[in-house]
Amino acid sequence: MKNVYADAIKTPINFVTGLTPTTFEEVYHQFALVAIQRLSSTETRVHTRIIDRNLLFLLVHWLRCYPTYPQLSLLFGVRPKQISRHIRRFLPDLAESLKAEIRWPSLTKFDQQLSRHPAIGRFVESIDGTRQRIQRPGKRQRIYYSGKTKYHCLASIYVISNDRKLILFESGFFGSYHDSRIFNSLQVGLNNSIPPNMFILGDRGFANKPPIIIPFRKNGLPHAGITEFQRFLYNKTCYT
Repeated sequence: MKNVYADAIKTPINFVTGLTPTTFEEVYHQFALVAIQRLSSTETRVHTRIIDRNLLFLLVHWLRCYPTYPQLSLLFGVRPKQISRHIRRFLPDLAESLKAEIRWPSLTKFDQQLSRHPAIGRFVESIDGTRQRIQRPGKRQRIYYSGKTKYHCLASIYVISNDRKLILFESGFFGSYHDSRIFNSLQVGLNNSIPPNMFILGDRGFANKPPIIIPFRKNGLPHAGITEFQRFLYNKTCYT
């Protein structure tokens, strides 16, 4: 594998991982520890020497910039099949190494992070969905195809607290699944406590029902289900 990391670190402005070099080093040490421990506990023939900064750079670059396997093959100088093996084998190790950084706050912590906005009201976090582009599958193509993005992908959901920390991330859903369907399957209200009478800010990909509150269109005003807060927010947006 080419030493892409050595070239990228020389120009931090082009460090296309979304991380600072310092943060990248911290993540690398956590990732390497988890990956080496897993390999040492299995009978796999994968050598630990491949667990280097270039491997982590490959994984993070793929997650952030959505390059295809042929593009990564040209960049790192290995075959597309080898790129696929690296991602399938080591992406779970990266996720495992970052688990400790993604924690759902306690109710007390939520109270400390509570935001009160004159137009939005009381909210404790924000939620959104994202899509990770993949190569067209050989089978079951339709379930991976997103009509919104117009390509085959995997879907993810993430929640960010008001202090801009990632507190929930779930991935690996079929690309055809809507954000609302994914959120319902996670049962956030049951598995993760949310303070009563407080909102999670979402977009129109989610259903407009507690604990999520979303924007709405003008033609939605006459229909039932519009809260007083949403009516107030609509009037404030249109007439101020």
